[in-house]
Amino acid sequence: MTLKKRRFLFYFLVIVFAAAGAAIIFYSQGWRLTVKNGEWKIQKTGAIYIETKPAGVVIKIDKKIHKDKSGVIQGGTLISDLLPKKYELEISKNGYLSWQKNIEVKPEFVAEAIGLILIPNEIKSEAVPIRLRGEEFAGWSGNGKFIIKNTEAGIYYLYDLNDPATVFNATLNFKNLKNNGVIENLAFHPFDSNKLIVETKKGLDILDILRLKTENISSSKPIAWTVQNPNVYYVKENYEPESKTKKYNLYSFNLMLKTENVVAELDDRVSSDLPIKLAVSGSRDKIAVLNDSNDLYLFDFTLNNFNKISDGVKDFAFSPDNKKLAFSGANSKIGVYFLKDWTKNIIKKKGEIADLNFNLKDGEEIKKIYWHGNSYHLFVESRDADDSEKIAFVEIDNRPPLNQYDLFTGIADFHYEQRSGALYYIKENSLYFSEIFE
Repeated sequence: MTLKKRRFLFYFLVIVFAAAGAAIIFYSQGWRLTVKNGEWKIQKTGAIYIETKPAGVVIKIDKKIHKDKSGVIQGGTLISDLLPKKYELEISKNGYLSWQKNIEVKPEFVAEAIGLILIPNEIKSEAVPIRLRGEEFAGWSGNGKFIIKNTEAGIYYLYDLNDPATVFNATLNFKNLKNNGVIENLAFHPFDSNKLIVETKKGLDILDILRLKTENISSSKPIAWTVQNPNVYYVKENYEPESKTKKYNLYSFNLMLKTENVVAELDDRVSSDLPIKLAVSGSRDKIAVLNDSNDLYLFDFTLNNFNKISDGVKDFAFSPDNKKLAFSGANSKIGVYFLKDWTKNIIKKKGEIADLNFNLKDGEEIKKIYWHGNSYHLFVESRDADDSEKIAFVEIDNRPPLNQYDLFTGIADFHYEQRSGALYYIKENSLYFSEIFE
C-alpha cells in the first residue's frame, strides 16, 4: 500500500471515529434523529416514571409493553428514550381494573405517573358483629371507637370495635348530667377517646364518658366549630354596644392549657352569611371557612387574611400532606386548590386550582368528599334521586382521562380510616369493612 493510500485510510478512520464518537455522545445525551412527514429532525428524548400499588403490573405505552422494574430497592419504573409527543399509557394487572392516562413527554423532562392505586375487580367486604342503632357516622377516634347518629331520633351512640357488645348512649347520659341538655353536634376529644366535645344551645362542653362528668369550654353557642389537636376552633358572635353592631370572631381553645384566644376577626365578606363549617389544616397554619352562601374562604395565619377560594361549595377537606384543599359543589364540580407549589404528576403553582371532571349520573349529587391517605386520591360520597348513596374513588391527576371507580353502592354512610387503610360503611343498619387500601 502506498504512502498516499495509507494516509487516506488513516484520515478516513479518524473522521469515522470522530463521527461515531460524536454520535455516541449525542445519543447518550438523549438526542435522536427522526423523520416526520418527510422532514428530518434532531430531537432530545424524555421519559416517563411510574409508581403503582400493587407492583408487578403490565405497562403499555402506545400499546407497546414495557417491563415493570419496581421492587424492594427500586420503587418505580423509569421508561426513557421516548420522543417528545403525547402517549397513551395503560397500567393493568390480573384481578384489577385498568388505569389509563394520556401523558405528554417533553425533551429532557421526566413525566410522572406516581401514587397510582389499582382497584380490584371484585372488592371484598366483611360484616362487623355490631348491630347499629343509627345510620350516619358522627365521629371516629382512630383507635376503634366511633359515634353513630340516629338522625330521626337525634340520638348519638358510641361504639367500640374492640368491645362490640357495649353501646354508650351519649345523648341520654349528657341529658342526665346537664339537666335536660340536648346534644346538637359532637366530636371526639383529640387526645382522649373517652372524652367527647359536645355542642348544645348553650355552648361547648367536654363529656367524660368514664367519669360521667362535664367540663365547660364556652358558655356561648358556637356558630361553627371544629377540632384540631390540641385546639377547639369556633366562631362566636360579639355584640359591640357602642356601635350597635355584631362582629364575628374566630377563637381557639387550647384543651391542654384551658385557655381561649382570638384567632381572627371575620371580615364582612366571610360573615355576611354566617359560617356553617370550619376545618383546620393538619399543620394548623390555615383555616377554611364555608358560609351559608356556599362561599369558601381560606384564612392564612402567616398573612393574617381571608382569601376567597370558590363559590357554590358544598363540602371541603384539607389533604393529609397539608398541601391541598379539595372542595365539591353543584353540577358534580370538584376542585383541588393547591396551598403550595406542586410538581407530582401535574404541575400547579400555589393558589392554582385543578378542576376534576367527575362523572355523575342524572339525578346524582355529591354529598361529601374525603382524602385518601396518600393525598393523590379522593373518596366521593354521592346520593341519587332515590336517596341511595355510593362511594367512588377518584384521582386528582386531571390529565385526561380522569380515572374514577365506584366502590360500594346502596349504602347509608361511610368512613375511611387512614391509619389502618380500612374503609367502613353502613348498609341496612349493619356495619361492614373492606381492606382494599391496606
